[in-house]
Amino acid sequence: MCCHLGHLSNVRPPDSPIPEPDQLLLAAQQASIKFNVEDYWQTILVLRQKHYSWRDIAAWFKREGLPCDHTRIYRFGQKCVALQVATIPEEERPFAVADMLGETIQELTDLGNLPEMIREVDLSDAGVDEYEVPTVEVDPSQGLVISIRFTITSAHATGEDYQGPRIRGTATGILRPDNSVEYGNIAATAEEPEKPKVLGRWLSN
Repeated sequence: MCCHLGHLSNVRPPDSPIPEPDQLLLAAQQASIKFNVEDYWQTILVLRQKHYSWRDIAAWFKREGLPCDHTRIYRFGQKCVALQVATIPEEERPFAVADMLGETIQELTDLGNLPEMIREVDLSDAGVDEYEVPTVEVDPSQGLVISIRFTITSAHATGEDYQGPRIRGTATGILRPDNSVEYGNIAATAEEPEKPKVLGRWLSN
């Protein structure tokens, strides 16, 4: 039977002498810097826009005193939606982020004055029924700034025949380098359905 013991060469034998504080201090000073690649996304973005490859970026970081291999930079680049979208033509950006917002867009119904508005118009099981992304702008200090237009209807709405109340509005979404989305700047108005007019006539004997 075979048993995998792992990397025992990195384990200090139990009978070895305890290292002196100065030895550990020196080892700590010589240890590699631990950092989050996300914190340097602005730098990576600028270099990618200058057509640096992932290897070029890793080499550039090393020259600047930040040890990092190209595999780590590449993996971050493949994971970071904000970085990917920021490097494509501006007119293509709304299409690139629209589908991704579908995972979080329902959060809008719990933000700003929307919960109160939903109660006022008595929308049962309210949800974002439609939304579109007019523009996407790059803000190096935050990520991507996404403008959103949305419509909230009842979850029981069915197609164009829906005659219930609607809430239409706009919002801003911030897509951050860690792929989280933060919504804000919500402005909306409620549209209640028109009551049908009752037409009649006097009947005389």
